[in-house]
Amino acid sequence: LIMFFCSGKLLAYSVLLLLALVSFGRAICSLTMKDMEAETIEKGKRGHLIGLASSLSGGLTLISAIVFILSEQSLTHKISYGLLLTGGFAYLFSMTFSIPLKVEYQVADSRKSAEHFWTLLKHERNLRHLIISRILLMQSALIVPFIVASTANENAEGNQLAYFLGLSALASLISSYVWGILSDKGAVLTLRIATLFSVIASFAVSWGIEHFSLYMIYTL
Repeated sequence: LIMFFCSGKLLAYSVLLLLALVSFGRAICSLTMKDMEAETIEKGKRGHLIGLASSLSGGLTLISAIVFILSEQSLTHKISYGLLLTGGFAYLFSMTFSIPLKVEYQVADSRKSAEHFWTLLKHERNLRHLIISRILLMQSALIVPFIVASTANENAEGNQLAYFLGLSALASLISSYVWGILSDKGAVLTLRIATLFSVIASFAVSWGIEHFSLYMIYTL
């Protein structure tokens, strides 16, 4: 709705605010889903479920990317508004699936919970390593927007973002279920392999970003 009725700086600031809001909501959903999975799905099957869900979402995203690629409209035209509205209704529709779920938990005292966390962090070496690893692996999620921004060129023909979106969705569609199965067998080994792939991709992009940008400009 903001894209319909706003323009200029108001549009820019509103989009940034909404992106922050979406990120906050995604973080809460991620934490909550992990708690719900721990309560409702037995250990050894959670990776299969998450991988399957990620593959299906990748397939839906791939369809959107194909629509963008085949269409002559830019991302700011009617097709984009339609997909935004569809995504919004999909969020609302997903809420209906949470209604029958019942998860029992005890609400802990916030002060005691914080003290307990810092005590665990002080004495549990594995927990410290897990938190540090998770923080450092943030780059794996942040690198994609930087790749898109680095290859963007006003003189480039075609819709580069649509191709990036399609490739990312295709990768998710093909690999997520496999990663889920592997994580059920050995989560630490899976994390190490995925981290290695992220490092290789990061260095490869940083090394060849200029050549890649020229390729995108003259071929797309």
